[in-house]
Amino acid sequence: MGIAGSFTGGFIAQDAPLSTSVSNVGSHTPLPSAHNQSQHPVKGKSMLFQPVEALPTPVKVERLAFYLEGYEAHLYQELILGFVQGFRLYFEGPKVGQFSKNLLSAMQHPDIVDSKLTKEIHEGRIRGPFEHPPFDNFKVSPLGVIPKKQLGEYRMIHHLSFPYGGSVNDFIPSEFCLVHYASFGGCQNDKEVRNGLHFGQD
Repeated sequence: MGIAGSFTGGFIAQDAPLSTSVSNVGSHTPLPSAHNQSQHPVKGKSMLFQPVEALPTPVKVERLAFYLEGYEAHLYQELILGFVQGFRLYFEGPKVGQFSKNLLSAMQHPDIVDSKLTKEIHEGRIRGPFEHPPFDNFKVSPLGVIPKKQLGEYRMIHHLSFPYGGSVNDFIPSEFCLVHYASFGGCQNDKEVRNGLHFGQD
C-alpha cells in the first residue's frame, strides 16, 4: 500500500474548493513558560535560543529576529518561535480523534499524492506514515489534488474544512483566520515606516 493509501478512515469528502488549500498541518507547539523564554538577540550575534530540532523554513530566522527588534515582546516571540517550532493553530474544538477518507481526486491520482507526500517527509515538513495513530486525539483530514495551469501538474490540498461543522477550521476563531497585507503605497505614506528605509519595485 502506498503512502496515500494509508490515509483513510470513516468519512468520504467531496473535492474541496481552491480556498481550502493547505499543504500540511502539524501539531501546535505551545509557547515556552516564562522561566525559559529566550531574550531578544543582541545585534550582530546569534539568537540565544537554539532549538533541538528546528522546523525547515526558507526564512532566515536569525536575520528576521534582528529586524524585529522593537516589536512588542509577545509578537516578537510568536513570530520567531513560529518559524522555529511551528505556528499555533488556536484550535478550540474537542480534543478527540477523527479519521476521514481522502478526496476522490486523491484516489484517482494516488501516485501523485504518494510522490508529494514522500517529498514533504524527505524535507522534514510532515511526519509519517503511521501504522497506528501516534496519539489518541490524532485528527486526519482528507487530502486531494487540484490541477495546475501547466498540463499534468497538480497541487496537493489538505481539506481542513471537512467534515462540515466538525472540522479543524470550524474550531479556529475567525480573528485568527484573517490575513491583511500592507500595500506598497501605504508604506510610502507612513512616515514611521518610510524613515530610514529604501523602497524598490520591479
